[in-house]
Amino acid sequence: MNDLTTWLSYLETLHPTTIDLGLERVNAVAKRLKILPFSIPSVIVTGTNGKGSCVMLLEAILAAAGYHVGAYLSPHLLRYNERVRINQQEVADDLLIQAFAEIEAVRDGTSLTYFEFGTLAALLIFKKFALDFVVLEVGLGGRLDAVNIVDAEIAVISSIGLDHTDWLGANRESIALEKAGIMRAKKPAVCGDVQPPDNLLDYAGKIGAPLFLQGRDYCYKQEKKVEFSCGELAITGSDASSSEKNKVWHWSNTQTELLDLPMPKIALANAATVLQVVDLLQMDFPMPLAAIKQGLHSVFLPGRQQELIKDQRRIVLDVAHNPQAATWLSERLAQNPCSGRTIAVFGMLNDKDIIATIQCMLKQIDVWFVATIPGVRGTEAKTLNTALDSLGISAVKEFASVELAFTSAIAESQPNDQIVVFGSFSTVAPIMNMGITV
Repeated sequence: MNDLTTWLSYLETLHPTTIDLGLERVNAVAKRLKILPFSIPSVIVTGTNGKGSCVMLLEAILAAAGYHVGAYLSPHLLRYNERVRINQQEVADDLLIQAFAEIEAVRDGTSLTYFEFGTLAALLIFKKFALDFVVLEVGLGGRLDAVNIVDAEIAVISSIGLDHTDWLGANRESIALEKAGIMRAKKPAVCGDVQPPDNLLDYAGKIGAPLFLQGRDYCYKQEKKVEFSCGELAITGSDASSSEKNKVWHWSNTQTELLDLPMPKIALANAATVLQVVDLLQMDFPMPLAAIKQGLHSVFLPGRQQELIKDQRRIVLDVAHNPQAATWLSERLAQNPCSGRTIAVFGMLNDKDIIATIQCMLKQIDVWFVATIPGVRGTEAKTLNTALDSLGISAVKEFASVELAFTSAIAESQPNDQIVVFGSFSTVAPIMNMGITV
C-alpha cells in the first residue's frame, strides 16, 4: 500500500468494533515495536472538553522556548496528518505510511482498532526524531485508552463532564475515575475542573500522586487594561469600556504570579491549567515568560470557537458536541453579541446528548438550520427537528446535508447576522472543506 488513503481504509477493517477499550492488545504490539518504555519526557492530557486546547497550548509554549516537541491529537478535522505533529507541523504522508507498515509487519494477527493503530504509529514516529518533549491527547476516557501505555511525567485532566457515557459510566464519579487512570504514583497531576468528584481526589491520594486543582492550587482572573494619558502621565487601570484588544488576564499559584498575559484563542480555564503544567516543568524544562506569552498569543485550534467574516456575516465554527462544550460556546456568544439574528447550522451524532446540548444554546439561537449527518453514527435532520420541537422551538428548517444548510443560511441571512456552525466535528469539517476559512 503506497498511499495514505488506502492505509486508513485498511485500518478501519482490522477490528470488529470502532471502540474496544483495553491495553492488552496495544501493549503487546508496542513491545514488539520496542517503543516501551517510552523514553521521551511527556505529558498526557485527558478531559471531557478542552484537552485538545491544552495539548496545543503546551506544544506552542514548549516550541517558543526552543524545545523540539511532538504532539498527538484526535480526532482530525480535514486530514489524518493533523493528529501527529513535529515542531508544530503536521507529519508528511510518507512518515505515517512507513510507521503503519512497520506496525503491520510485527502485528502478527493482533487485532487493533483504528485509534490503537494510529497511536502506535504516532509513538513510533516520535521515537525516530530527536525530540525533547511529547504531548499526548487521550482518545476516550483514560484508564483503558491506548495512549495510557505511556508513563508520562505529568497527567492532566482538563474537565469532567457527561459524554461517552456508554463507555465511561453514567455519572461524573465514574467518568472521573476512568480519567484518573492516567495518573501515576508519585508523579504530579493537574485537574482543570473546579468541582472534581471526591473519588478523583481519593484516587490521587491512594497512589500518592500530587494533585493540583484549579481554584485551590492555582487560579486566574481576567480584566481589561486601559491606558490613557494625562499630560505626560500615563495611567493604567481597569474599565469595562476598554476595547477587546486590551483584555489581559493574570495567573497565579502559591509560588508564582504571571501578570498581564495576552488573551489566547482558547478558554482561559484550559490556558490556566496548562500554565500550572508549565510551572511544574520549569525545573527540567525552563520556559521564560516571553515564551509563555508567545505561546498564548499564537495558539489556535481550527474549528474551536473559530470566527471569520463572509459577506458581512460573522461565521462561528465550533465542534461543541456535548452540554459542557455547548455551555462554553453559549457563554462566548453572549460575551460577543451581534446586532442581527443568530442562525444555527446544527448537526450531531446519535450517541451524544442532543437534548441537553440544545438546551445549553437556546438563549443564543434565533433560527435553527438542522442538517443530516451521514453514516451509522449520524443523526437525521428530522430527528433534530423533533428534539427542538419537544423544547418548544418551531423556528427550524431541515436540510439533507450540512453544506446545504450552510449555503441556505448564507442566502437567507442579512448583513450583521451571524451563523454558528456547531454540534460535531462532522458538522464543522464539511464547512471547512468548502473553503470557507480561506
